[in-house]
Amino acid sequence: MRRVRDFAAADGTDLIDRKAAASALARLDVDEMGLDALDRRYLRALIENYAGGPAGVETLARRVFTEGLAHTVLVVPIAQERATMHLDTICTMVDVDAVTLYPPVADMPCYPVTVGDDGEMVVGPAEPFLAAGARALGLDRIRVIGTGLDPVTAEREQWDDGNNTLCVAPRLAMAYERNAETNAQLEAHGIEVIRIAGSELGSGRGGPRCMSCPIVRDPLEISAA
Repeated sequence: MRRVRDFAAADGTDLIDRKAAASALARLDVDEMGLDALDRRYLRALIENYAGGPAGVETLARRVFTEGLAHTVLVVPIAQERATMHLDTICTMVDVDAVTLYPPVADMPCYPVTVGDDGEMVVGPAEPFLAAGARALGLDRIRVIGTGLDPVTAEREQWDDGNNTLCVAPRLAMAYERNAETNAQLEAHGIEVIRIAGSELGSGRGGPRCMSCPIVRDPLEISAA
């Protein structure tokens, strides 16, 4: 919209109508679907090179397997909604054997991806996310810390990125201070919470975990509780 306004101002008008918007979008090479030239190139690459499949997941899995960084990748289909834009918005690790999880998605399915004896990727059948995660981590089970105590609080704090925590060490996580109930639940389960304001950081939908990118990590020994 800002670019449309700029073009209108350059044309000597303060009125943003359908004609002005169409003219600006044409100059920006944005089509009727709202896609620009780069968007169309991405889609064409997915269609032509990957037959429209889950190219990102396959590429990531193949890379981490080749580098020896992981032995299992869990593929989790989630609702394509603004509140659940990606997995970090509904589930993040807070300890070597614990996650904070939005309760309504506790039974969501996932597909484990591993490497077969021939070096090719093997996609397993769908199974519950928590069960697959526990097996991949070598645990009997994963401890789950929910978002709030009641459905209304849980939904509100999930929207406010209550599940989107950044675990900087076992049992030490950064979280938005506004999610009081979720933070209290974490502390009740032995997780130390570093509260951050983040009012402006989260205005575009994002929490501490999804807006961070760890580049160096010390290895951890994980043992079943």
